[in-house]
Amino acid sequence: MTTEKKRRYWRFVSPSMPAAAVAAQAKMQEDAGLDGLIAAQLYSTPFIPLAVAAATTSRVRLLSGIALAFTRSPYETALSAMTQQTAPDGIGLPGPDPGRGSPKMMA
Repeated sequence: MTTEKKRRYWRFVSPSMPAAAVAAQAKMQEDAGLDGLIAAQLYSTPFIPLAVAAATTSRVRLLSGIALAFTRSPYETALSAMTQQTAPDGIGLPGPDPGRGSPKMMA
């Protein structure tokens, strides 16, 4: 007996757009039925776009796809992770690999 897993769809939110544009993008992607949003550390830290997305969405999961821990202090990274935990319903959980049992990211 095999069980089929539902395919999950994720998209990136742009870290280089103004907050209002990130909010609109996140809400549009949630309304389109996506399962999660990813922000990567490319042109800025991933945490601000994720915070904006958390404020404007209610269902999607949030993930910091790439957060370069070696370029910041462990204290700063821990504070950012704790701040993400306060997102609505704990939807923002940082982690090295959401596919390996992270409780909220891939339910």
